[in-house]
Parts: sequence; C-alpha cells; structure tokens
Amino acid sequence: MRWTEDLTDFAYFSGLLPGAHPAFFGALSRACDELAIPWALLGGTRDIWCRDYMPIQTGRHDFTVYPYDPSYLKNRRGSKTRTAFADVEIERGVWRAEAAFKRTPVVLDGGNVVLTPRHLLLADSVLTENERAPRRGELGDGAGVPVRRRKAAGLSPKARAELLSALEEGFGAPAILLPRLPGDPFGHADGMVRFFKDRQLFVNEWMGAWGSFNHDLRTRIIAGERLLEEDGYELLGAPYVDRPLCLYLNYLRVGNKLVVPTFGHRLDDQALGFFREHFGRENVRGVDSREVAQHGGVLNCLSWTISVSRPVFGPPIL
Repeated sequence: MRWTEDLTDFAYFSGLLPGAHPAFFGALSRACDELAIPWALLGGTRDIWCRDYMPIQTGRHDFTVYPYDPSYLKNRRGSKTRTAFADVEIERGVWRAEAAFKRTPVVLDGGNVVLTPRHLLLADSVLTENERAPRRGELGDGAGVPVRRRKAAGLSPKARAELLSALEEGFGAPAILLPRLPGDPFGHADGMVRFFKDRQLFVNEWMGAWGSFNHDLRTRIIAGERLLEEDGYELLGAPYVDRPLCLYLNYLRVGNKLVVPTFGHRLDDQALGFFREHFGRENVRGVDSREVAQHGGVLNCLSWTISVSRPVFGPPIL
C-alpha cells in the first residue's frame, strides 16, 4: 500500500511564508489550529513552495527523493530560489533513526505527484521535464542536482517506457499520466486530481469550462479520466473555476482535515459544501487564497504533509 495523504498527521510550511504573506499565513495558521492540525516551519528554504522540493513519503519509514530541476525555474530568479532538500532545516525534533530514503533519477517536483494505494498519478509534463529517460545508475544527488539530460524534441517510445519504469521503481507503483491542466505553467497533477479514499478520486468538474477548451484538450482530458475509470477508480467531480491557478483541489489535507482555498468567487460556498459533504462540516475550513494564487499556487503547493507519529525519522543522508 502506498502512503496516501489520508495517513498524514503533520504539516510543514516554509519559514519564509509568514514574512512573505503575513495576513494570509495568519489566516492559514488559525485554520490549522481550529482543526487541531499540528504544524511547524522549515528553515533553510529559498522559496515558499515547499511541496515541490521536499521528499515524498511512500511508506511507514520510506521517502523518495528526486532531482528538483523544473523548467519553470530555469531563469535568473529560479537559480536564486531553487531549494535543495539537503539544505532544509526541520524545526521540530521528529527526525530520528529509521527513515529510509530512496533516490529516483527522474526529474520531478512534488506538486506533480499524487499517490493512491495502487498508482502514481502525474501530469504528462513529466515527459517534457525529462528529455530522455534516465538509465539505471544515472542518478542525481537527490538534493536538487539533476541528471544530465540532452535536448530532444520528445521522448521516443523506448525512452518513455524507461521513464515509466524508473518511476515505478522509485515509488513502488505503476504511473498513470494525465494531460496537464490548461493554464497551468507548472504542469502539476495536484490541481487536477486528488486521492479521497479507497478507489475514489476527486477530479475537477470541467463542464462549466468546456467552452474555453479547444477540441484537442477536451479530448485529452476525457481520455485521461477514462484511463482512471478503466483502472477501477470512481471519479468525484469537485467545483472548478475557469481561472488560472484558482484550484479548489489544491487544498491542504492532513488526515481527514481539510483547509480549502477560496478565491472570492461565486463557487466558493459550493466548493466548501462539496468537501464538507465528504469530510464532515467540522473537518473543513476555508482560507482566502487570492494573495498567494497570483504568485503561482495555493495550499497543497505551500505545504509538506507527512506522518510523524507512525514512522521514526532519521537525519537525511543523501
């Protein structure tokens, strides 16, 4: 069984977030406190989007570390904000002796990884982020230094198969690739699909936005959802705002507690009602996230959620 987000019990945020967005962070931390979500701050970070560079928990003691070298940071500003996991300081003393870190050579960021008990779900942007599939032994250092890649127009069928094999080896589950979200410059899956429970997934309810999607994109989205259904998943349609990066699915989840981003939109109440129906009214809070959404993400992007009561951690030796 994969270590899915319903098993998490602790949230971390970048130590830069309170200073960068004090009013927003005040509302977010109050929502966490009201829901009894324990949280702490990470030191040594160079940007606020800690989901992207922190390791991904895959088992009781197991984490997968990956080269963090996304194309959207390949500019002068990106070189200053790219964070290596090895430099991150954990504020609370939860790291002890038994964590196991597995490295994958696949260039990833954490926002493009959604785990279910049976699969690894990613947006197909992972293909363009890896211009050729890594070969065995061709690893990055696990702390943000990528494998060497040559420029290519696209992956050959063989290279694509090698990439999917490397993902399965790194995460212990086969990967399903979905078409990237329209208007998302980062190509992340966590604004498209989230694990709920058992074989149920939340997906965006696209119908109100179909008019703004071209025929090819509509066809690809439908094909992606059929792939999930063919693999035995039940898809639950969550409210969707046809506005860049205003994604209700990019909520913060810790166990069965949810903090849902709101955007001053007429669908905010509908989105909160939808999630309260599935998680219970007492387990859901909303936080106005317009301030951070305009900078490229919302609540899942801003958090690193793990289980600290079940596993026993050790210092990251990469």
